[in-house]
Amino acid sequence: MGRTVKKTIKKGSSIVKLPSGDTPGTPQSMAVISSNNRVVVHNKGNNNNVAYLKRYSAKMAYTTWSTINYKKSTVCGHCNGACYCNKNSTIYVTGYTGNKHTNRIVAFDSKTLEYKYMFDLPVGASGIAYDRYTGQFYVGKGKSLYVFPYEAFQSGGAGARKKYKKYTAAYGGNHYQDIGGYKGVIYRVITQNRNGTNYVDAYNAYNGKYLGSIKIGYGECESIDIDEDGNLHFLTATNRALHKVNWRPASIFAGAAAKLSNASFTAGTARQAFVAKA
Repeated sequence: MGRTVKKTIKKGSSIVKLPSGDTPGTPQSMAVISSNNRVVVHNKGNNNNVAYLKRYSAKMAYTTWSTINYKKSTVCGHCNGACYCNKNSTIYVTGYTGNKHTNRIVAFDSKTLEYKYMFDLPVGASGIAYDRYTGQFYVGKGKSLYVFPYEAFQSGGAGARKKYKKYTAAYGGNHYQDIGGYKGVIYRVITQNRNGTNYVDAYNAYNGKYLGSIKIGYGECESIDIDEDGNLHFLTATNRALHKVNWRPASIFAGAAAKLSNASFTAGTARQAFVAKA
């Protein structure tokens, strides 16, 4: 059986193009700090050894964006994934550089965009997300999806990185992009063709169950994120644009109002017991 498409997004969502010429290269991933504040990570052409982090902000509506600050980084390159953690005000990006470090995560301060620290996960990472509700991180690599405790993404979290939960996605595709996460749902972005066939596959982080898909019918969707109010935002590289839709994914995908206890994580073992969030 094929995907169950529960929502189709065509041209007509709120679209704002990134300022042209202000950053070299292609926008690869996005981290939403708030509904009107986000960081976009660009890479320069085929140079996978350098990335450009840029923070954009809109004063009022989702119409005109201005650049707040900008940093060039040589500790990461083709950053396929990015997310914002509100608990420690940190931007995390995947640290892929020069066909190496496919499991590396790099942390930056969300306000200054200054480098903070980096670490390697025991699994590959092409997409990452932080769930503001459960306080846990989600990681995607190919058809593999992982749940990590908050401590695993901290500078002293080497021990916590050995403990994770793994699922195998029900569907794959031609290009595995970033992931998003909110209220116990993992959102996996798949691009079938770069001319406008993208799927956002939703999975319950509680048990790995496939919940259905959103189809995005234009551009190459590189990254998605969910803001503090539960609204869906996504980034398309083909037209260098930020998008916001006028509905919330939680309205069609029932997630899990629960989280794993740290004690229940076991390296490489799936379907551990969950405990309700306190």
